[in-house]
Amino acid sequence: MTGGNGDDYGVVGIFQRLLDLPDAVVMEVIAIVMGETLGSGSAAVEAVGMEIGVDMARCWRATTPFSHLSATGKC
Repeated sequence: MTGGNGDDYGVVGIFQRLLDLPDAVVMEVIAIVMGETLGSGSAAVEAVGMEIGVDMARCWRATTPFSHLSATGKC
């Protein structure tokens, strides 16, 4: 998805296909593309998440190891 092949028309085809999809489906696609392309913890991820209204509490729960690392400042 992110590597591309230098074919600008391929991107146009993807864009045209996205235009035909319902908004809910496009949002699912955006989530996958974000996961594949944006750097974890980056300002870009934060900005996109805020714009599209990601509710992380619905998608993610801290695990015991994460909680431990977070509490000890190693995360």
